[in-house]
Amino acid sequence: MESLLESIPYSTPLLKITALIVLAVIIKLLLKILKLFLQHSTIKQNKILYHIQDITALVCGVFFLIITAIVFATEIKEFAIPFSVIGAGIAFSLQEVIASIAGRIIIVTTGLFQVGDRIQVGEIQGDVISIGFMRTSLMEIGNWVKADQHSGRIIHLTNAIILKESVVNYSGAFPFVWDEIVVPVRYGSDQHAARQILLNIVEPIVSPFKTMANEKWLDVKDRYMIDTSNFDPAVTLIANDNWLEFTARYLVPHTARRNIKDKLFQNIVDAFSQTDGKVEFASMTIEITNFPKLAVDVSQSNMAPGEIIDEPAVNKDD
Repeated sequence: MESLLESIPYSTPLLKITALIVLAVIIKLLLKILKLFLQHSTIKQNKILYHIQDITALVCGVFFLIITAIVFATEIKEFAIPFSVIGAGIAFSLQEVIASIAGRIIIVTTGLFQVGDRIQVGEIQGDVISIGFMRTSLMEIGNWVKADQHSGRIIHLTNAIILKESVVNYSGAFPFVWDEIVVPVRYGSDQHAARQILLNIVEPIVSPFKTMANEKWLDVKDRYMIDTSNFDPAVTLIANDNWLEFTARYLVPHTARRNIKDKLFQNIVDAFSQTDGKVEFASMTIEITNFPKLAVDVSQSNMAPGEIIDEPAVNKDD
């Protein structure tokens, strides 16, 4: 192809640039046609559609770079030394851009995360909605919104950030997390009944996730050095200064933490209310029983010298 271009009398740099522009326009049109075709295809899964478009765009980009290198092969040979000096300067000034491209390569080759995953990079959390050459876009979760709910903001991160910050993937090979709820129970309640109530409530709600978690855990064990884990819910007790503190620990899909917690507390409140006081929630109360004895300035009162006021003091009772 190079010899063919050299044999054309009008194969000037301007003509080559014009040809590359035309090629870029054609590639862009083909990508748009592909996008329209996919929208009307039988494929309905957004993740599959996105991957087809993403891979096609990547292949077209590589193809365009190869054609550009072939077309300008002669110029590159003639100006190899100047290009190397200029390239070094460009590389230094565009080191963030190069780091972003390197980050993109790492993301693709290592499977660090993909579109649809829920990740945390540094202090930023969100669902991955796009992975580009330079940037990764997240639909933010959290911030001013409690629990793992979308805030509505789209965050764009340079791919270079994965080289500087730790990346947490909530939904990679194992899309489940262990969650906990804390239930304070008043002293004097039946602790055994309270424990059984919690187990009876948690078990049926989270048990449907156990089979799927076991299957996913096999993939995790194949990829990492990790032991078999127990997916059964558990209830533990700590007796502190204020109340009996029960903690229910259970496995849940990373996207369902809030809904599961809502169901659990609804059932727990209903169950405790049906025990006729046998099991009660605890709360912090303060009962005033006695005040310390205070000396009063006689000059500003009608009291006799040395007279002391007895007042109730404050004692804290749970």
